[in-house]
Amino acid sequence: MNRNEITKLLEILVANYGKNITDPKTMADSWEMNLGEFSAEAVFKAARLHMASSKYFPNPADIRELIPKAQLVYNSPMLPALDSGK
Repeated sequence: MNRNEITKLLEILVANYGKNITDPKTMADSWEMNLGEFSAEAVFKAARLHMASSKYFPNPADIRELIPKAQLVYNSPMLPALDSGK
């Protein structure tokens, strides 16, 4: 994940949670240090899952922990409906 992608992610999170960031550069540095090794796709999916399930602004560790689950949730094909037997 590159710096521009981190910045975009933080903009989305700030808009979603209505949070004010007092030091945007340092925050972006921290997020880049913690999430830079992951693909943007994986991190954005984890952030999407976090926004769907939490009222609170995440820290990088929250997003990192959700990456495996988000890959499953957002990469799985829709399961067919169960046959009612009728």
